[in-house]
Amino acid sequence: MKRHLSPAHLFALVTSLFFVVLSHYYYWQIGDDSYIYFRYIDRALVGHWWSWSDHIPAVEGYSSPLWYFLLILFGKLGVSVELAARSLGLLFAAITVIGCGRLARALNVSYALSICACLLLLLNHGFHYWSSAGLETSLYMALMVW
Repeated sequence: MKRHLSPAHLFALVTSLFFVVLSHYYYWQIGDDSYIYFRYIDRALVGHWWSWSDHIPAVEGYSSPLWYFLLILFGKLGVSVELAARSLGLLFAAITVIGCGRLARALNVSYALSICACLLLLLNHGFHYWSSAGLETSLYMALMVW
């Protein structure tokens, strides 16, 4: 008996393939602003909250307190801050793609158009570039889509 892929399985397969290939291509780049986060998080992990150095007064020098505290949480668990930032970025990017497909389906769009919506998202250079850049971009994309 011949089995065919259902539209849902085809949708998942196509979007997953594009996501993995394009995310792998951009994975090794990192945003220079990420190191600002990493510096603040490294300092927070040793008890120097909101400070860049011992010689400068404490100030919020990053753009997202949510991302800051999330990375501190992973740092407290012993995960490298850079690895946590990249991994969480890719996780939230994947959640964004799933959300894009679910949103299209919730709007009663066909599977073909749902795939097109996700492919347009996935073919956006900035989506992959910023997903693993170490910044909060994909977290906010996921929150916005869901």
